[in-house]
Amino acid sequence: MQRRDYLKGVGAATIPATMGLAGCLDDAEDDDDYPSQSLTWVVPFGEGGGTDTYARQVQGPMQEAFGESIEIDNDPGAGGLNGAQSMHGADPNGYTIGSVNLPSVVTAWLVQEPGFDMLEVEGVGTVGRYPFMLIVNSDYDHITDLDELVDAYEDGEFTQFAMQGIGHSTHAIALLLRDEYGMAWEDIVPYDGGGPTNEAVATDEVSVGIATATSALGPAEAGDVNVVANLSSSETPVFPDITPATDLGYPNIDFVSETVLAKFAPPGTDPDRIQVITEAMEAGVNSDSVQEWSDDTGNAVDYTGPEETYQLMEESISNIQDSVDLEQLRE
Repeated sequence: MQRRDYLKGVGAATIPATMGLAGCLDDAEDDDDYPSQSLTWVVPFGEGGGTDTYARQVQGPMQEAFGESIEIDNDPGAGGLNGAQSMHGADPNGYTIGSVNLPSVVTAWLVQEPGFDMLEVEGVGTVGRYPFMLIVNSDYDHITDLDELVDAYEDGEFTQFAMQGIGHSTHAIALLLRDEYGMAWEDIVPYDGGGPTNEAVATDEVSVGIATATSALGPAEAGDVNVVANLSSSETPVFPDITPATDLGYPNIDFVSETVLAKFAPPGTDPDRIQVITEAMEAGVNSDSVQEWSDDTGNAVDYTGPEETYQLMEESISNIQDSVDLEQLRE
């Protein structure tokens, strides 16, 4: 089956050297010399997804401010936990950061209970946020909105639903769509991020799925998928004609359907080095190129600092524990 590349409007992938090399130069390095080598940015999802797209937009102007190259390392799998664990276990020398989307990756962490403590990481900053959308293969052009999609599942036209990993927040969303929205899927099919999910729907491997507004834009503009639902309670400028689900009378599920693109560093990373990184991140987010991309596409960009970013993670974990049946996600 032909697989398609939906890296739209972003730079080519940069594959870094092994992360373990980051510490080799640092033992004798004085903070006055920092930074003196490249920064690895671990993205816990595949190329072409929303998280990857944002990272590659911010990468260029951020590295100009940082003064050294920034290399993106896509490390997908386990609902984002593979990449999160790589970041958590990296040398805390100020040369590794990682994306930990809120609430998606922390949901996977709570569900799968891996052998590392997410709360040990150090906050760095945020670069933006986006809602989740429902997408349908474009051959099914009679499905134009959420009501028609729900009816199609009820009638047996669709039985499968593509999402982004067992235990991921899109797994929780899938259960809410079934139990609260009446979207009676029979099987969920997990993929490693928005890029692969979009490809699966575009090629009709699975006819319906969930994707971020950011990652759905490319295949929608290419005519390969139709975006039929906005699962946020707020309109998104990326798809301004798609009515929020709550405006159609469906329950509010913003606690899982809106994602904050948060970045963290390994436990014990020096706060002074985090400050250098976060200032470069802020400069990247506020750069002309990123702001123009935001204006052109509707993708929201915003920066928050290390302390607030860490607090957002704590709040996200608390909200998921209070609102999601974690045992159901483990079944």
